[in-house]
Amino acid sequence: MEKKIKKEKIDRREFLKRLGAGAAVSAVALSGCRPKRNPASGDRSAQGEVPTDRMTYRTNPTTGDRVSLLGYGCMRWPTVADSSDEQIDQHERSLPTDFPHFMGVTYPSDERAIRSLIVKMVRRACDQGLMISTYGTVSVRWRGNDFLITPPGVPRWDIEPSNIVQVKNGMVEAGKIPSRSVALHQEIYQNHPEINSIIITQPPHLMGFCTSGVKFNVRTIPESWIFLKDTPIIPFGVQYEDSKKISEALKSVPAVLLANDSVLITGDGLLQTFDRLEVAEFSAKSLIMAAPIGELKPITDKEVEDLRVAFHVK
Repeated sequence: MEKKIKKEKIDRREFLKRLGAGAAVSAVALSGCRPKRNPASGDRSAQGEVPTDRMTYRTNPTTGDRVSLLGYGCMRWPTVADSSDEQIDQHERSLPTDFPHFMGVTYPSDERAIRSLIVKMVRRACDQGLMISTYGTVSVRWRGNDFLITPPGVPRWDIEPSNIVQVKNGMVEAGKIPSRSVALHQEIYQNHPEINSIIITQPPHLMGFCTSGVKFNVRTIPESWIFLKDTPIIPFGVQYEDSKKISEALKSVPAVLLANDSVLITGDGLLQTFDRLEVAEFSAKSLIMAAPIGELKPITDKEVEDLRVAFHVK
């Protein structure tokens, strides 16, 4: 008898629980830690009409920082100490939904090509277990600091080019909602002209390091260090409170781990960014599988310097 297979649908809370369980399996060979978290601050205020032909800024009354309107709408994100039901509900209520929008959206051929490329790489990530459910964010620079980004709430294996969201002059195309991390992507593109694509996702082995606090030492084989360099871990909540710190960290490395959250990878093109993601997850898996065998014997500082010179790593 032919078996009928139904695609299971889960809500966000259930997904977070499952994600935590999966990460715990990856982290079983790693030591635990509890990163320090700070409360978020800042409120939102409407200050007149929003122009559509340039980036618009607001001033955070708490810190005095000048923040783009898109980023200002994301400043309400809180930090969460633990993943209790009450805290997950609080996190849900605080997620921004009032992004500034613009009308008169156009879709020239180069823009449509980027949409198709994003969809192709997202599906490839699903096939390789690098993205799951509605999680995993991909963005690609389009023109200047304008970019295209994936939306929340769409199963990654079902995503279509029409789901991708255009972000222009710090605003999103009318009728769509971008990834919750859109302000972070904007911050990175504005400050890093060399970065043209970003992936944020939660592969299981990398999440073992994100959730345990154990150092992700990529000095395992030459290819890992050449692709990733020494990857730091950023304390939980920084991506919500001060995205500039993450942007600053990317001046010296192409990837960072966000504690208890995800991994963020960058590149000069989406293919390079995806290659780095593959190498990062492979390296994390190798470290976890090797842990029961014996202590890591990393590449020495001298060998790293030799690699830097031989492969022109900046």
